[in-house]
Amino acid sequence: MKIVCLGILLGVAGAAAAATPAPVAPRLEEMALTVTPAHPREYIFSDKGAAHLAGECVGENSRSYHGFYVAMHEVVDGWTLRLEDGTELGPATVTEAIVTPDRLVRRHTLPSGEVVTETVTLFDRENGFKVGYDGIPGGRFAFRPRIDMRFLWKVSRPGYDVRWEDGTLLACRTDRVGEAPDPAHPAWLAIAAAGVSGFQAAPEYLDRTYPKGVARKAMDKASPWVPGDLVGHIPPRIPSGRLEVFFAADVDAAAAAARARRLREQQVDLAAARSERLQQLVDDSAITTGVPRDDIALAWTRVSLDNLVMNQRGPGIYAGFYWFTTYWGRDTFITLPGACITSGQFAEAETLLRSFATFQDTDPASARQGRVPNFVTVDQVQYASIDGTWWFVRALDELWRQAGDDAFAAEMAPVVFRAVDGALAHAVDGEHFLTHGDGETWMDGGGEAHPYSPRGNRAVEVQALWHRGLLTAARLAARFPDVPGARADYADLAARLATNFHARFWDGERLVDHLNVDGSQDTQLRPNTLLAVLASPTLFDAPQRAAITAAAADLVRPWGVQSLAASDPFFHPKHLDLANYYYDEAYHNGDVWLWLSGAAVSALNDPREGFGQTRMLLDEALDEGAVGTIQEIRDGAQAARNDEFGGATSQAWSLAEVLRNVVQDYAGLRVDLTAAPPLIEVRPSVPAAWPDLAVRTRIGEHPCLLAPGADERGPALWFPDAVPDAWRFRWIGPDGAARAGRLEIDTDAPAGWNHRVRWD
Repeated sequence: MKIVCLGILLGVAGAAAAATPAPVAPRLEEMALTVTPAHPREYIFSDKGAAHLAGECVGENSRSYHGFYVAMHEVVDGWTLRLEDGTELGPATVTEAIVTPDRLVRRHTLPSGEVVTETVTLFDRENGFKVGYDGIPGGRFAFRPRIDMRFLWKVSRPGYDVRWEDGTLLACRTDRVGEAPDPAHPAWLAIAAAGVSGFQAAPEYLDRTYPKGVARKAMDKASPWVPGDLVGHIPPRIPSGRLEVFFAADVDAAAAAARARRLREQQVDLAAARSERLQQLVDDSAITTGVPRDDIALAWTRVSLDNLVMNQRGPGIYAGFYWFTTYWGRDTFITLPGACITSGQFAEAETLLRSFATFQDTDPASARQGRVPNFVTVDQVQYASIDGTWWFVRALDELWRQAGDDAFAAEMAPVVFRAVDGALAHAVDGEHFLTHGDGETWMDGGGEAHPYSPRGNRAVEVQALWHRGLLTAARLAARFPDVPGARADYADLAARLATNFHARFWDGERLVDHLNVDGSQDTQLRPNTLLAVLASPTLFDAPQRAAITAAAADLVRPWGVQSLAASDPFFHPKHLDLANYYYDEAYHNGDVWLWLSGAAVSALNDPREGFGQTRMLLDEALDEGAVGTIQEIRDGAQAARNDEFGGATSQAWSLAEVLRNVVQDYAGLRVDLTAAPPLIEVRPSVPAAWPDLAVRTRIGEHPCLLAPGADERGPALWFPDAVPDAWRFRWIGPDGAARAGRLEIDTDAPAGWNHRVRWD
């Protein structure tokens, strides 16, 4: 990867300010990553609506999941361009690909040594994309699209209705011709090309086998269909020519054709709008470290996470690409702090929480009364998760503290009160523990019917989440006593739960994973004790945190956090070892889960000790797996390469936890606008590799810039304008001593940041 030192600082005056650069995110073009056939990598683009485009940067599609999709339904499998001399520009001719957040550029080297450049651009919320070629040699050419209209998890060879009308190729499955329009699943594809003279029908199915599917023995075959060739001619007098092809999906043939024409007419503006949106995204939540490579990795992490924030029949966050392109509750709620809250995108966070809250089970007779769903699609609402609801409450609490939006908190208070009521009525035992089935925690491989990692009936992180939920309910009830459903005993319940928790969950110096149905302690070494600290930090003091992280040290490896200790007889060293076991057995019995690195860092009394986990994840985004993103899992045993393990290729919570760690743990920003008085605390734990760490976010309605290791005056916390007088500032120094701060006008501040907190 080529790294360019930005050397860009906001304008400053004075020597002290010059030592504290304001975060200026990399430009999109500076984020370019190069892929060659020696190390193939995947690309994934989404359009912020319901469409995404994915494939191999170089080489043939390696998954049936590659292609252009709208709402889990594939539309286009791929394409090639054949030249007059018979050369087919496709995977075999790509010698280099360059990926930026807004486009994919492939360079095809011809036998003559000439280079044809192919540029792929997805447009935002348009159900369409463009493929452009520059440098085409003179003579005839034929553009050959591959169509595969099917649901994500189905293999079929449907018939197709194909039409060539007014210079546009139109295609639809024969079984969908004439059906009622469904905007969520557009039936028609239009392909319009500038520079094409006609269409030559040559229909055929291509039976494909996909190596990454073969490795999983799942979705390893498909039969994309070629309708024929869009043909044209580059006059010999022109040294090299251009071809632009536009793909568009819509509800009927006329609408699809019109959309394709509009994409062609508005392509410059549409491409610019997408680029500007992505640049604004990384600018508004800029993180700089003083290390250009890491700045680029963090910017890619932000972009790839945003790739998963979609609007498929309403706003939501995909759990991951490729087979989790729906909204999962638990994943969404764990993702929200890193995706939206620590970056100051409060409105988006509120929208996402509200959308799940509307599906809460409010039936008093239901065993799942009060639960927020773990899975929502147009066809299904599923509540099979004991912890999802309490991750929801934890996300709400984090949002309320940093945004300070009492109106939204009051709106959500009844949701929290109902959740507590449902738990007390149906799931809380005599010791105030929250009980559940074997497969109802996040370690749910095999489901409730055949759990591979049974953790019933009182998991450690579930109790911590329940504790956090009760404390949040207590604060909501105190702030909004007139909201229906409030109780007066939430804090008392939390205190009794905490007492029983510490009496029953400790085995000497070690916190246990769960209590069995018979009340015995399960002593398998799992990382859920780290999640317990993340879920409810106030449940543990510093010595207890030290004991928890020391006990978990055997799980925290340089390649990630294992889901089960390697010394356990049930440990599975590889995710994919189908000769010996089905891969779901390994998911939570050895597999490394990359999102757990976030909890491992946060549980430490000194987060700097966990920086190796963050470094490992940023290296993956730049160098391994799909371009610019982070996977779901790795093998439990260290692998020679970290490109592919059979899990999700891009996972929301893996990405989000990196960003949350940077803001909350390394920069040390902790906000509680719900406190009396509101408190903004800075407790830096800046890694030695990042002496110039600086982050940009929002506190309430106010943008802020934090450089935690700024200068001799202490952490620099800047605001562009005055903040409420009631706010209090506190800096916890390396020695643990607290110092108060006050906001003053700073004449040496970076441009636009006129007020800085001065520490006593």
